[in-house]
Amino acid sequence: MKNIIIGVLFLFSYQAVLAAPVADLPRPDVWGVYSWANWKVHKINKDNAPNIKGSAVIMHWKNVEPRKGEYQWDEQLGEKLKAAIKNDFYVHIMLWVGPLAPEWIYDEGVPKVETDRQVNALGHKTNQTAAPYYFSPVYKKLFFNLIKEFGAYVNSLPKELQERIIFIQSAEGSTGDGWGYKGKPLEKKYLMTRDEFDEFRVETWAHYNKHFSLPIVVNIDGHTLKNNEKWLFDNLMPMGVKQGMFSHGYHVSENNARIKEWQRINEKAQAAGTYIFARGEMDKELSVMGWSKQNIPEALYWSAIFATHTGIDLWNVPSEQLTKPENQAAFIFFNRYAGQRQPATAQYAFAALRQGLDAGDTKTFPESRFGIAKKKRKERYQKIAEKFAAQGAVQSDIKAAMGEGMVNRKRKGYNDVGWNIPAGNYARFLTQLNPEQTSMGYWHQGPAEQIYGRFARAFKLNNGEGQMSFALHQDFFAQPNTPKDVTVRIVYLDRGKGQWSLDYQQAGNKLQTVTVRSVTVQNQDTGKWRSKEIKLNKAMLNQSLSGADLKLVYQSGHNTLFHLVELNRQGD
Repeated sequence: MKNIIIGVLFLFSYQAVLAAPVADLPRPDVWGVYSWANWKVHKINKDNAPNIKGSAVIMHWKNVEPRKGEYQWDEQLGEKLKAAIKNDFYVHIMLWVGPLAPEWIYDEGVPKVETDRQVNALGHKTNQTAAPYYFSPVYKKLFFNLIKEFGAYVNSLPKELQERIIFIQSAEGSTGDGWGYKGKPLEKKYLMTRDEFDEFRVETWAHYNKHFSLPIVVNIDGHTLKNNEKWLFDNLMPMGVKQGMFSHGYHVSENNARIKEWQRINEKAQAAGTYIFARGEMDKELSVMGWSKQNIPEALYWSAIFATHTGIDLWNVPSEQLTKPENQAAFIFFNRYAGQRQPATAQYAFAALRQGLDAGDTKTFPESRFGIAKKKRKERYQKIAEKFAAQGAVQSDIKAAMGEGMVNRKRKGYNDVGWNIPAGNYARFLTQLNPEQTSMGYWHQGPAEQIYGRFARAFKLNNGEGQMSFALHQDFFAQPNTPKDVTVRIVYLDRGKGQWSLDYQQAGNKLQTVTVRSVTVQNQDTGKWRSKEIKLNKAMLNQSLSGADLKLVYQSGHNTLFHLVELNRQGD
């Protein structure tokens, strides 16, 4: 059976996946940043958006088949595939139906379902208030015939055009979501349960599977997974996941629960000898919601880091953001790690230093001091934020912090306290050892025009001494006892006159001779975030430095804040 990619609407952390080797993805050159939503060829190309790999192509049924049996595949898809070759882009394709179905289907006898929807997800007035009745036999016949014709067109394309398509995503209802209506039907007879709609969706997936030789993406949420997990694993492995809550920004409450579920699903896939990969998108909320629009380059950068941390392999970003110079650092970072699933073959490893303030954590924040640990207890969030206010923590929209994921994403400003959020660093293949015992978190540090200071850590000093230790994934080097030449990049806040060092074990001319080598950095008090690359020669990266591979060590003077530790294996 051909490979099927399953898109999962809920989000999970990718840390558990990285705890063990994961199969490399096919076609390693295609993963990275893609534009969103539908590709406008005259606006986005390789010249003005050099750091993207391609785009989503989203077609609307009403444009594809404006009259019954008359298809506009070349105009809606074929020309864009030719443009993809010209720009060396790849595409993934969706055919949106539901509210975007042509009016003629209602003349054929499909019931038209009016809903109470008035605004879209961004709060803007919308005219997409109606949808077809999905369970109508007439609708099913027309819809499934559309899928058949779609598959016939794609399968008839020349090889060089087909190779530009990395997958087809199934859309069964409203846009690519796992539900048919954005609003509530005005007539009760058109109400449907999630179980009923899931049956329709599974039927749709089967038609896509039948008519396409390309991988198919299916977007499912927790409810669908609960009802259809066995069917999915029996029929549609390996699978990818659409990770909505980890691609629409970062710092969303309830992610720890999503992490736990992701661990379970991923372990099940690995036990079956297969793998899971992921896509997700950031949409126009980026320029609308208070937390992100106040500093879009920073929001994109930290969203890219979080998306990388969680294991997203293809990240869609609004097209209007892709050409702006101030946003390119986010795209470069994401592309650097996209698709690198195995530590043994990955070029880079990183740890972005942060402390997450989890109001659900009663060990770190005991109820006796911070109040009862319930999600809706406003005062608990306030007290935690107040404890870390001197280190920059703020809580701008407590109501949003107490809500579910979709509410979190609409927060009006920065929220540094969340509910059931990851407490530690965002990382891949590089782990900080005992972070809470050796360092302390900071928030919103350094110049606002720089993107690094959203989160940071500084040394936790004890009698004038302090250090942070880092260990690579045990499988990062196949021969860890052989000396390596690598490059380490440190991003730090050059504030004050402090002095610090990067320490590592260096092999001598004889391998039996190993000494601790320190590369010392003297801060110059520019007040800016600086990036320093340090080449390590003959480094012994076998966790022989008191269980670590690398250490940041306080030497003297003012304390130093750090954003990033990143290792490049160079030509190893």
